[in-house]
Amino acid sequence: MRDHGQIPSLLKRPLRMPRRRLSARRRQAILAAMAIVSLTVLSFTYLLALSPNASVALGDPPATPWITADGNMTRFSGVIQGRTPGSAWRDASSSMIVSLSKAGDVVYMTPTKYIRHQRATDGGPGTFRKWESIYQPEDRYRIPGWATPSDRDTLQHASIFTSIAAYRDHECALTVRNLFDMAVAPHRLYVGVSEERSASDASCLSSIGIDNLASGETRRVLYGAGAPAALAVEVRTLTWDAVLSPRPLLDVDAATNMSAESAAEPGGVFLHPAHASERLFCVAGEVETLRDTLLLAEDDMKRTSSGGSVFRRGRGGAQHQPSRALAGCRVTTRVTEPLLARGPTFGRYITSLFFFNQDYFMVVDSHTRLSLDWDAKLITRVFQLPTRGVLSNYPNGYREGHEREEFGKVDFMLMCTAQVLSNGMPKLGARWMPFTRHPVLQGFAAAGFMFGDAQFMLDTPLDPFLPYLFDGEEALYSARMWTAGWDLYGPGQADVFHHYGRLNTPKFFAILTEQKSARRVLSERRALYLMRRAQPWIEELVRRGYVSAEGQSTLRPLPPIEAPETRLIVTDEVAAATPEIGMWAKYYGMGAERSVSAYWQHTELADEFVKEQDKEHRWAGGDGLCKRAAIATE
Repeated sequence: MRDHGQIPSLLKRPLRMPRRRLSARRRQAILAAMAIVSLTVLSFTYLLALSPNASVALGDPPATPWITADGNMTRFSGVIQGRTPGSAWRDASSSMIVSLSKAGDVVYMTPTKYIRHQRATDGGPGTFRKWESIYQPEDRYRIPGWATPSDRDTLQHASIFTSIAAYRDHECALTVRNLFDMAVAPHRLYVGVSEERSASDASCLSSIGIDNLASGETRRVLYGAGAPAALAVEVRTLTWDAVLSPRPLLDVDAATNMSAESAAEPGGVFLHPAHASERLFCVAGEVETLRDTLLLAEDDMKRTSSGGSVFRRGRGGAQHQPSRALAGCRVTTRVTEPLLARGPTFGRYITSLFFFNQDYFMVVDSHTRLSLDWDAKLITRVFQLPTRGVLSNYPNGYREGHEREEFGKVDFMLMCTAQVLSNGMPKLGARWMPFTRHPVLQGFAAAGFMFGDAQFMLDTPLDPFLPYLFDGEEALYSARMWTAGWDLYGPGQADVFHHYGRLNTPKFFAILTEQKSARRVLSERRALYLMRRAQPWIEELVRRGYVSAEGQSTLRPLPPIEAPETRLIVTDEVAAATPEIGMWAKYYGMGAERSVSAYWQHTELADEFVKEQDKEHRWAGGDGLCKRAAIATE
């Protein structure tokens, strides 16, 4: 038998190759030839960079979308190709928009097409599952090594518009600053604010350095600590006439005195009756202004040639047309007196008028804090959605001076249950769930935090005819999004934090006069009408004497069940006779993808699920979504 132990190991035996010595003359000749080749390549590259007709493929944008003349002159010259300072153009090879500053010392590159989701759209499985992950609030975000260049574009550059409605909130300025400070890519952020405050109250923009632009603080906030000084910013004073031109300005109160509408969408934009006294300001970037101006010019050409648009569309109408006056605006605010406030619903509507075709849309309250690198984390959570959806929940909490108090918490609130108030209005509830590697399907969205592809806001335009509404805002917008084809998901981790309670701080309820309170009731009835709500059948049986007050004991034989549509709280006849209820009910109403009755089945607020009262004697909906979520997160 052969002894394998005696076979020499190739791993132990050194490999020897015959060597041939080069003469000194031959070595010198080789080195000289290499030097000549190198000089030829360098000379060609230099001449190419200087040539105004040279064509340099931009490729993938860097982590920061700017190139400065003093940072990389070769690449800078190749990109601008001798163009005039203060101009913008679309690169033919990459379809990026390139802006060259007026000083001619910085270029800014913006991709215009992003992969905003990873779900399947062609019947295939999609790639959303491979993005599953869990990030704690203090974790830095890391782009996966396997991410494609398109994925990286989105994670590093896709724009986010944030809506903030503030009523005399001293935390608003800190919220705005925190948005930028905690983002991994602040250059992608755009903010719209509605401020209702007194002259003595701090501005929501007071934390970003606009009182002293020369200090460079505003630039560092908007673009990050390492932003070059060549990125110029300015503060503009605006008017509603300029912002909405050429669209008509419509008095939102006067609209309720008009005859019934017949068009598919309003022919103008609704504003507060006192809009002439409101002040508008915008903090704008020079390079973004050049880019947006080019987009508007391209849109004009497309509208003229084909009737189309380069901007995304939803339900259409004047409300969603980007404003020329807002080109380049990074932070825009509208300031009005506290006594003119109309509640958070109207404030959020106002901020939506500042939207300029950004990729993602986020809604937060003016007392909010964010996790580290929140922007990339939330986009990744959207990547994890299996269907077209919006992230939302009641955020985890914080206290002033203790902003990171709940950063170590490992559960979140899932909005999977609801109750019915005495007036028939659904009131949303939530249950704690452990963090998960992906978002979790739920039934509702919270006004204090929503995040998703901005298309959801275009598909469900914010409604200006709900002044002073509080209870009912979230249920109504949830139903509108769901019927428009958007599923609602709990985020599965905590990236947004809310200051609950806020004792001894001004609230808009304080300004509610008897007249305003009566108008608020009409807003509640509008919400009930749009949602096609009826009192729970069990409540009808109690009221008619068929069952006991708590609904647990039958007092006499039950009558046949009556369909909700036959016993609506607010009927079509009442809505037709009350403009405050029925005004533009189709445009601001339910979507066309799914029925509202199917939504109440989905959320288990249909009659067959509402059988018992909770501890506060409210009729409680079913908890099937909560149970299914608990199984999914095990």
